[in-house]
Amino acid sequence: MNALKSLPCLILTLGLTHGLLASCQGSGGTRDLVVPEGTAATNALLKRADEEFTAKSYQDALETYTELHSAARSKGLKKVAAEAAAQIATCYAVMGQSGEGDPWLEKAEADASEQDVGAYTRILLAQGVRSWRAFEVDRARGMFIYLYNYSLNQNRTPRAVQAAQMAALASRGQEQLDWMMRSIEGARTTGDPALEAPLWTEYGVMFDQRERFDEALDAFANARRLTAQASLPRLVRERTDWQYAHGLRMVGRFDDARNLLEETNAIVHSNYIERPSPQSAELLGRVLAEIGEVDAAEGRFDRAKERMLAAREKLLEAGSVQGAQIFAKTLEKRIENLGAPAPIRKIPPKQRPKKAGNGRG
Repeated sequence: MNALKSLPCLILTLGLTHGLLASCQGSGGTRDLVVPEGTAATNALLKRADEEFTAKSYQDALETYTELHSAARSKGLKKVAAEAAAQIATCYAVMGQSGEGDPWLEKAEADASEQDVGAYTRILLAQGVRSWRAFEVDRARGMFIYLYNYSLNQNRTPRAVQAAQMAALASRGQEQLDWMMRSIEGARTTGDPALEAPLWTEYGVMFDQRERFDEALDAFANARRLTAQASLPRLVRERTDWQYAHGLRMVGRFDDARNLLEETNAIVHSNYIERPSPQSAELLGRVLAEIGEVDAAEGRFDRAKERMLAAREKLLEAGSVQGAQIFAKTLEKRIENLGAPAPIRKIPPKQRPKKAGNGRG
């Protein structure tokens, strides 16, 4: 597939940031990419694999895409096989094992053509993510922008939304915010809150990193509102609540943050007990660490340390899920420096009034 193999040379010329592939969201992406030439069985496998990928269960997704590839090849469904192989390459790239994915990317290129829009866009995504994970920032950005324009021309809005979000992650300054808003606006046209909600979370993280905390909180509130409207797993809803509570803390609304965090902690802890998993352990760690930060902000340093140590334990248990190990190391330094102000904090002279319309309803 010469056109695809030469594409990076034609486009040419990140530090990794929070929320990798956060907008690879399910219903929109799955609806966009189901292959008509597939059988009911292979389409069901593709849907399941995409849902696992969306949930960031990359190892599970990898196994399902591999099963799909085998089934598609045995039935002579080359387009479906190409989609599966491209996604296998993307899974490996996301997990930091791009070399393992290279043979799969070659298989995808061999089985697809530019006329196979679903497979073609997945191959472009795999190539872009591979470059992004290799810190080839400009190259990755160019590939994601190409994918965005190509997807728009092919009326593949969900894939264009995803490409714009990835272009944002590979951009800097105001351009990063512009690309993320472009992604949000595209998602809004689909009328799918499950596609739009996580983009608002990512947008809020970008403002949070810039210490623009009021704008971050507004973005997190939008994510929370849309998440409540969507049919999403319980952990996704609670993750959105944790992020919104973080936003409340950063604008100094400590009482509101604590109330929401304690409520979220009870739900997440119950889920962890009932269905222990790396994902539930990671989220529990995040929530406990955030409660610890509220304690620290209010001068309760012994309590903060207790919460943060418990958080660190859960993050280590989670392993590599959602950057848990990286956050655990950051938390170690935070525990050592308890008693000093948090690295980023904004404390107004008094609690701000609650804003209407931010609840889940």
